[in-house]
Amino acid sequence: MWLHHDVKVLPDIVRHRARAMPDKTALIDAGRRVTFGQLDTETNRVAHAVAREGAKPGAVVAYVGKNSVPFFEILFGASKAGCTVLPLNWRLAAAELAPIVDDAVPALIVVDKEFEPLVGKVFEGATHRCKVIPFDPSAPDSGLSAWCADVPRSDPGLPADPNAIALLMYTSGTTGRAKGVQMTHQGLMY
Repeated sequence: MWLHHDVKVLPDIVRHRARAMPDKTALIDAGRRVTFGQLDTETNRVAHAVAREGAKPGAVVAYVGKNSVPFFEILFGASKAGCTVLPLNWRLAAAELAPIVDDAVPALIVVDKEFEPLVGKVFEGATHRCKVIPFDPSAPDSGLSAWCADVPRSDPGLPADPNAIALLMYTSGTTGRAKGVQMTHQGLMY
């Protein structure tokens, strides 16, 4: 993907595209099209909702769900809030996810309602507790709109640090426990 000089951190991709081509399609999910302008606005709202829940810059926001519009709203929105995004693999067993949750200590777990029972089982084996935000991807919008209903649509405008951790991904743990791999914004842009 061609990157403009003002794209320094992950959410800048959406910001730049929303300015340059707001009506162009950014995502297609089950026939639903989301433009870059819509994605920018929705991720601003997610950023404010994440902050309202107490996730401060540098905190981890976990996501459990399939590849969908809500994933990208959390990815870019939590990044706009200065948080690190932790995608949790819904195919893993609760016993495999519990040590990851204990290691990453997320401030929030945003979960597709299909996987709420899995997250409940994760908490049975994990010592770390955090707020769980469920969403319904089959809702006419992203499923996150109710959570974001009363927050501003403006960009939070936090300072961009290319060296901050954008993504936290865990290895398969073939030689022991899964280990967190920290990916910076700069590394992802590279």
